[in-house]
Amino acid sequence: MMKHRHKSALCHARTFAGFTLIELMVTIAVLGLLLSVAVPSFEQVMADSRRTSDVNELLLSLNLARSEALKRGRHVTICKSSNGTSCADTTTPWNKGWIVFVNNGSANVDTVDAGEEILLAKSKLKKNIVVTPDAAVTDFASFRPDGRINAAGGFTVCDNRGAAHARGVFISATGRPSSGDEEPDGTALACP
Repeated sequence: MMKHRHKSALCHARTFAGFTLIELMVTIAVLGLLLSVAVPSFEQVMADSRRTSDVNELLLSLNLARSEALKRGRHVTICKSSNGTSCADTTTPWNKGWIVFVNNGSANVDTVDAGEEILLAKSKLKKNIVVTPDAAVTDFASFRPDGRINAAGGFTVCDNRGAAHARGVFISATGRPSSGDEEPDGTALACP
């Protein structure tokens, strides 16, 4: 004869898969600690990326101006511009944008005259980026038909983190653009 056994609910406790309150609190604490370390590092990476992007755009524009001067056998100028169609006045900063244009004559290399082709128009740079030119490229840089520039010059690209995170963009007397973390003579870059 078979006996039926009745199992009471008390005899067989069910086991539930899940977290206890203490395990959940420890997990949240560890996650908070990880985020407090990761978020500032990520912000630094993003700031470096924004600055590097703008440095690369300036380098690209300078290289374009030089290569087009060589290719076309004409002066090609890069100048600061806030409207994308003409060179800006002396009070406009470079971070408002710039244009690269072919100058059909050797006169007025800093002015877009009627019939001159604009090769590139760069609009305003990213937030918190400041481009400071040195005396040789205060308002413009004009590449001669041989690819050279009248005087070596450069720019310092800074963000709100200061000179420790600055990048320089330089144009040698031969017209070759380059970038670096310090001035060509080895001195530290300075931000305004």
